[in-house]
Amino acid sequence: MQKPKIIVAHPGLQHSVKACNALYRSGLLLKFFTSHLRRKDFIKDLPSDVIVWNPSLSILDKIYNRLCDKLSVYKWAIWFDKWVSEELKKYNFDCFIGYETASLESFRVCKERGIYCVLDHAATHWKWQNNLFTKEEFLGNQVVDLSHKLISEVNARKEKELNLADLILSLSSYSKDTLLYGGVPDKKIRMVSLGVDIDKFISKEVYLQDKELKILFVGNIVPGKGIKYLLEAYLSLTLNNIKLKLVGHMNMNIKNILKKYKNIQYIPTVNVDKLVDLYHEADIFVFPSINDSFAQVVVEAMSCGLPVIVTENTGAKDAVRDGVDGFIIPASDVEAIKEKILYFYHNRNKIEEMGKNARKQAEVYNLEKYGENLVKVIIGALGSRK
Repeated sequence: MQKPKIIVAHPGLQHSVKACNALYRSGLLLKFFTSHLRRKDFIKDLPSDVIVWNPSLSILDKIYNRLCDKLSVYKWAIWFDKWVSEELKKYNFDCFIGYETASLESFRVCKERGIYCVLDHAATHWKWQNNLFTKEEFLGNQVVDLSHKLISEVNARKEKELNLADLILSLSSYSKDTLLYGGVPDKKIRMVSLGVDIDKFISKEVYLQDKELKILFVGNIVPGKGIKYLLEAYLSLTLNNIKLKLVGHMNMNIKNILKKYKNIQYIPTVNVDKLVDLYHEADIFVFPSINDSFAQVVVEAMSCGLPVIVTENTGAKDAVRDGVDGFIIPASDVEAIKEKILYFYHNRNKIEEMGKNARKQAEVYNLEKYGENLVKVIIGALGSRK
């Protein structure tokens, strides 16, 4: 039986490269459309003849990265989708895998040719997001800084993509629940959790029980990650020997807020080797997100031997055994964050115990398993179609 030919297209990166690597190793990947050829370190495992890119889009990509506050990510996705949809007409293939807001025209082209469409849904359902963000706005946490007109336009496009997709890949049980909440039929959804490279994110060997408790957050430092609640909890902990470290791209509004907090260290985005060092230097990892379909950084921290504190609205909670590898807490809850930080502050011996448990659990969520599950789901879906 001849293997199906699959094309993947993503205007950025996210986990698309991991998906492409798994598909290529299985002999299924025909082409990978991307605008990120400049990020050669991310696509080094794929041969050049598999990667398709547009030099003009790459120039626009560089401009976007310099003017990201002025140029809409949404508009960028539309440009990319239009280019891909025209390119797809040149190839004979069986399945197309696209990503949210960047697949509508490509899905339409594929549908006309009877090609199977997969939406690798790297987010939560837009209806769920709207509900959450409205609540956050009421609590004084402005998560979205976009016009209502643009939000409506984006959501309309997302809904059309969801309807056109033959199969929707969900990253977690939380993400799947939001899709069901949004009215997506259960039969269209398959869950494929992300994996971590356990050989790259190695476990720390030494657990120092210093007087200072070192708390780490990694990710985009924006309101949607629950930073407001983390900072409020941290400020209410009137202890001299705790330190919070924030790592990632920072929203300008957060920078202004941070000025009033003492003993907080900010580190911009770093490479993987430095990131592993930062995980090893920390005692605990806190990820207070309001809404994350998965959050790869959680399993990275666990793989490095850190106990984690995550919210119920974080998809990676699937990997966390509450009270064993760390804690799962309600979102937007300052007191819950404070309580769990204090738990580790007063029970330093639990840091090593839970950290080692977390590493073992992360090994279950390894990168190889992610690839195997992805291939199995895609092959199964294509097979049942016949």
